[in-house]
Amino acid sequence: MITHIPPMTDARTAAKLKLELRLTPGVDREDAAQEAWLAHMEGRNPARAVNTFAQRERRYRRRQRAVGGRAEVLGATEHCHAR
Repeated sequence: MITHIPPMTDARTAAKLKLELRLTPGVDREDAAQEAWLAHMEGRNPARAVNTFAQRERRYRRRQRAVGGRAEVLGATEHCHAR
């Protein structure tokens, strides 16, 4: 559960950050909040940082599923040809 997000002076920016955090999957929310803090301290847009983080995680998981499925197929093929 996210309890602390970076302080925002602009209500619109704060609303965008809260929306991005809500759209982030639950397993990634703590990491997304840390990305928001890091972006805030570096002077970058926290909402954009959270969005970029969420996209990166989605791509990573999609790639892992694709590689994992292919490895299972390759493993089965190699096992059949080993005879």
